[in-house]
Amino acid sequence: MKTLLSVILSLYLFPVFGGAFFSASSEGIPSVAAELVAVASEDAVDPSERYYSQDARYSIAFPTSWDLATDLDETSLAGISPREDQFDFFRENVLVGSFHLTAAETLDDYFKGNLDYLKQQIPDLEVEKTERTVLDGYDAIRLVYSSTISGTRVKTMQVFAIKEGRGYIITAMAMEPSYENYVKDFHWIIDSFRFE
Repeated sequence: MKTLLSVILSLYLFPVFGGAFFSASSEGIPSVAAELVAVASEDAVDPSERYYSQDARYSIAFPTSWDLATDLDETSLAGISPREDQFDFFRENVLVGSFHLTAAETLDDYFKGNLDYLKQQIPDLEVEKTERTVLDGYDAIRLVYSSTISGTRVKTMQVFAIKEGRGYIITAMAMEPSYENYVKDFHWIIDSFRFE
């Protein structure tokens, strides 16, 4: 579980240290990796592309205006919102991670272990909401919390699910003052998630 939690924290901290979300340019955001196949989605309200991770057995759609970072590892990717203007130093994002579970964990155990680890690593984490939900027909847990990253207040929504020995975490993050402007996009992206 410790290895899994380390990867989850690295996904959480990617916006700070990865450079793709806090940088002043789009350089360094890689093109789609070989494992991911982009397909235009006809049923989306906004133009979108669906990305398939064959290794992690999931797909998800992002608006075509968003950038995609796939160099996190072979089973994770991030959709990164467009810049609002030239001074936009934080790019809102949705990260998807999928991990082999080391033991027969229940969803509640998986969620609790991840939440405990986040609380240890993020001292000012303030949980705003925890609720049961559904991810592509499977039981899931949604967590909404606020915290500080490099002096910037952010609000984060995470959805946790388990299917066939894999844990899935979808993390949507925005600056706290602009979170409500992105929550509709976050829900649309998360609702597009499919187990493959």
